Amino acid sequence: MKKLYSILFASAFTLFTVNTNATTIPVAVSNFMFSPSSFTANIGDIIQFTLVSGTHTATSTSVPVGAATFASPTMSTAGQSFSYTVTTAGSYAFKCNFHASMVGTFT
Repeated sequence: MKKLYSILFASAFTLFTVNTNATTIPVAVSNFMFSPSSFTANIGDIIQFTLVSGTHTATSTSVPVGAATFASPTMSTAGQSFSYTVTTAGSYAFKCNFHASMVGTFT
């Protein structure tokens, strides 16, 4: 019985381990583009969209099943930022609501 409790505890600990290697991935928003416009992110990473110039948004257009969608407020002052924490592995796509050609992806 003690062995069973040890196995259950170890399993529960594994399920709830936090990604201590999480990182913040900066994405500059300016000149009608996201930079970088394509990148890799891990669960726990924070995507930080920061306005450099113009008036833009960062809005998800597709997310993996189980992931939350995201939509920044309109950013119009340089230095404004919006963050999104990745909670589900998969492919994400995003855009600026004001500029149809301004798109990006991360996996």
